Amino acid sequence: MNPTVLIAGGGPTGLVAALALCKLRVPVRIIDKRTTLVDHPKGAGIHPRTLELHHILGTLPDILQRARHVPLKCFYGPDGRTPALLKATAEIRDPTPDIPWPNGLFLWQSAQEEILRNHLKQHGVEVEWGTELKSFKDSQDQVSVQLESPKQASCQYLIGAEGAHSIVRKTLGLSFLGEATKERLVVGSVQVKNLLQRWHIWGSPQKQLVSLAYNPDPKAQPNSFSLTIVGTEIDERFTGSRDDIVSAFTELSGRSDIEFGEYAWTSMFLPHVRMVDRFSKGRCFVVGDSAHVHTPAGGQGLNSGFQDAMNIAWKLAAVIKTEASPSLLETYTTERLPVIAAMLDKTKLILNATLKDDVRDEKSIAWRRDGELTMLGINYRGSNIIVDTVHPADVQAAVNPYRGGESLCAGDRAPQAPGVVDRNGGGTSLFDIFEYGQHTLLIFSDSITDEVTSLVSWASTRGTVKAVIILPKDSAAFEDVDGALVLQDSDGHASRAYFGGEGVEGMTVVAVRPDMYIGAMVKKVDEVKDYFGKIFLG
Repeated sequence: MNPTVLIAGGGPTGLVAALALCKLRVPVRIIDKRTTLVDHPKGAGIHPRTLELHHILGTLPDILQRARHVPLKCFYGPDGRTPALLKATAEIRDPTPDIPWPNGLFLWQSAQEEILRNHLKQHGVEVEWGTELKSFKDSQDQVSVQLESPKQASCQYLIGAEGAHSIVRKTLGLSFLGEATKERLVVGSVQVKNLLQRWHIWGSPQKQLVSLAYNPDPKAQPNSFSLTIVGTEIDERFTGSRDDIVSAFTELSGRSDIEFGEYAWTSMFLPHVRMVDRFSKGRCFVVGDSAHVHTPAGGQGLNSGFQDAMNIAWKLAAVIKTEASPSLLETYTTERLPVIAAMLDKTKLILNATLKDDVRDEKSIAWRRDGELTMLGINYRGSNIIVDTVHPADVQAAVNPYRGGESLCAGDRAPQAPGVVDRNGGGTSLFDIFEYGQHTLLIFSDSITDEVTSLVSWASTRGTVKAVIILPKDSAAFEDVDGALVLQDSDGHASRAYFGGEGVEGMTVVAVRPDMYIGAMVKKVDEVKDYFGKIFLG
């Protein structure tokens, strides 16, 4: 089988890339050198922006069935038994019209992978286990690959999602600059029969901190906890047998009363903080840990890889279908590079706080997972394919690619807006209108003018552009328009989310990309065409 895209790596980022491409009807093959799967507790945090992307992939209902709020953290005092502090990772927030899933959730990476594999299987694609990418050669029209079994294959494009030791990254000669951190990390999985369903923490990360975090997944084995040890003086017994692990834990925590189950396993590694200088070369790309690695502080890793995959997949599909020039693929690097650089800076700050602060200090950022870490502020305002003539000064101003600015601009996340209704009173929301693989034109107008119908007519000639006309609640011009979905902003949520509640004069167009980022905010038909001229051929 010679697919259009070969993905090396069957972890979460590779699976997201494969599923996104399958939804875009691009033939995909995904391989992984592993022969067995481990119920691994790492990558358990799912941030709000990732939940939104799960929604557009169609995987969110399965995620919500199994994910739960992050367990309450319980920090113990010197005796190991008396709680010194009970602390939530983040304040539980109520949903708002523009942010429907404001809270991060807790679900082990292995469970997310299972959900993604099940959805991928619905497209007739399964991970080929025990199949290792040995080498490859990129030519002008294809990539020839050497596999362990079967030995030879070819593809139009190759995505490396094999992790920190990526063959794709190394073969491309991409730099991977950075450094190793001072602390070591042990992660594992254990059964504990007599602990409350919390995240229990003993010790200090300056030397050795141990935690047991309850796994709330209803499909998990009973009494399942993740075991994490972090510090500069980790007891080697934590990487030994089950009895060694229990012995080391009892000595550090002072808790001989805790009853462990039959199984316990751990793995130690030395965290690194590194990233590539570019995310692609020729017909080959790197995503996730193949492109950037960092400490677990902040829980950004899996979530960042998710966004890598969603960014490159729609662009790659557009090029494969000859809808876009190959130059569009260069924006994968220009958009993701500054975001990842900002993410590494943020996670290093959190790590430093973890190693220096008293972990029981409620003011410390060491254990917080809100604010920028929700990833709702990630933006591509600096991208050369972004167009904003509504807020030209704001979009050109220097902003943190992880935080965004005061007003909503092109390059920012497209917010949700419920309560938009059709002529028959049927309600929907913008998130239910957005489709992965479709560019959505939100045409805000106080009436249906010739300019509006002209834009709709033009959009109907583009197979991947959906036109949606949004009228004010009290508009008298509620009529059908061929080639467009016509809706009223019955509760004003759309206007508030996109324009701060201020009504629009005439027509304002918001172009939402397949990855749910705003590509353009403009006023004129020609400006819409100029924007799509940066993406599409012709």
